[in-house]
Amino acid sequence: MSDALMPTYARAELAFERGHGPYLFDAEGRRYLDFAAGIAVNSLGHAHPHLVAALSGQAEKLWHCSNLYRIPEGERLAERLCAASFAERVFFCNSGAEALECSFKTVRRYHDERGEPDRYRIVTLTGAFHGRTLATLSAAANPKHLAGFMPAVEGFDQVAFDNMNELRAAITPETAAVLIEPVQGEGGIRVASPDYLKALRQVCDEYGLLLVFDEVQCGVGRTGRFFAHEAAGVAPDVMAVAKGLGGGFPVGRLPDHRGGRRLHDRRQPRQHLRRQSAGHGGRQRRAGRGAGRRLPAAGRGDCRPPARTPGGPGGAPSRRPGGRAWRRVCCSACAAGWPIPRCSTPFAPRAFWPSPPGTMSCAWRRR
Repeated sequence: MSDALMPTYARAELAFERGHGPYLFDAEGRRYLDFAAGIAVNSLGHAHPHLVAALSGQAEKLWHCSNLYRIPEGERLAERLCAASFAERVFFCNSGAEALECSFKTVRRYHDERGEPDRYRIVTLTGAFHGRTLATLSAAANPKHLAGFMPAVEGFDQVAFDNMNELRAAITPETAAVLIEPVQGEGGIRVASPDYLKALRQVCDEYGLLLVFDEVQCGVGRTGRFFAHEAAGVAPDVMAVAKGLGGGFPVGRLPDHRGGRRLHDRRQPRQHLRRQSAGHGGRQRRAGRGAGRRLPAAGRGDCRPPARTPGGPGGAPSRRPGGRAWRRVCCSACAAGWPIPRCSTPFAPRAFWPSPPGTMSCAWRRR
């Protein structure tokens, strides 16, 4: 490794030249199956034709213009992400750690607006990982990660994972929120059970706390649903998302629900995120990457089977496609596990590149 780089990672003596789908290729042409996916980042694999086309097309038009101006592509992407999740509004940033930092500020601002500025502490769980900034390291409270960076940022109280008695005992008049990964990665792929997530939701409602989900790693299709918490039928108040959201392009977002209108009063722009939206938050290329896709909001659009189709006597409508008479022909994005719900019904995983590169429309055909 070059001496010009800080030795922050124990890198393997292996470098890749290109990637295609789930495979990586080194300079000698050897092919490797990429199980890491950039550590949960490359949600569509490598060099997905639609992602490449969206990024290239936007880069040729406008790369960056800052948050001083409207960004129609970003507005469109935010609307589609809200339509596909619990959120009412979205804040874009550059990374998962920034999304978590933004969630901490959102929690504090929410209680401050309610006349409770003394409520700022966040209950976290053992085995968690929330990022590499000082605050996110302090939230996870991993001694190995905090070594050399003490003192830790104050304001976090850690309790045992899946222990509701300990969590209830940790709640004080200063407690503002509970932070949890629905599926822990650093902690050993520990899955929070639906009952546990429901109990957390109940406790937060009982004590007036915000429930914050960290789905930076487990979200965006990695569990078979758009977000991992959807399997439990529990919605958070605030959530941090990144990694797979950009498919390899740096992007993070913070969707929130409770108190969204109070926190985001248009008469006081950037009030609670005054120093959070600096730099690349206005990057046009990021917004165009998502907004330029043909992604119907909330699963509606060209990938949804038609509700009524001709076929009966006199053109009378037949049953909805999806039965024996019909088969789905998904685009490469859908079959690869496209995170935003393009198709409204479940589909069986198929080969990563089921259709020719560049074929990006879904269809329903008779068997």
